[in-house]
Amino acid sequence: MGNFVTAYALLTDFLKFHGHERVFREPPPNLLHAVPLLVVARFGGVDTAVTIDRPRVQVDVYASTEDTAEQLGGTIRTLMRTRLPGRMFGGAVVGQVGTMMAPQLLPYAASGVFKVSARYELAVHQYTGIS
Repeated sequence: MGNFVTAYALLTDFLKFHGHERVFREPPPNLLHAVPLLVVARFGGVDTAVTIDRPRVQVDVYASTEDTAEQLGGTIRTLMRTRLPGRMFGGAVVGQVGTMMAPQLLPYAASGVFKVSARYELAVHQYTGIS
């Protein structure tokens, strides 16, 4: 068996497929001029079996208005819950997606930028072939 597919690689591919091209590991230095964008980071999770990973991921949305950030956060949540299960990527398939923390508007220090954050738990089965 190879390495687990990273949650960042899987979600970046998925989000770009659905038209969200600006996906990063951390906010870029030119954040004020780069919004709207998404930041995806794994913050935990376990591998419950040799071939099953359960990554916990945080998806942050940055936008120039509160409404845009909240709407985009809701759109991402809908995509994660309805379109991500069954998605195959790099030798893995997503079985389930659960919302751990629904998208919520959070204070953000940068003037003119608004942040919505959500957390999800995925069940990712690593394909090992047929024996």
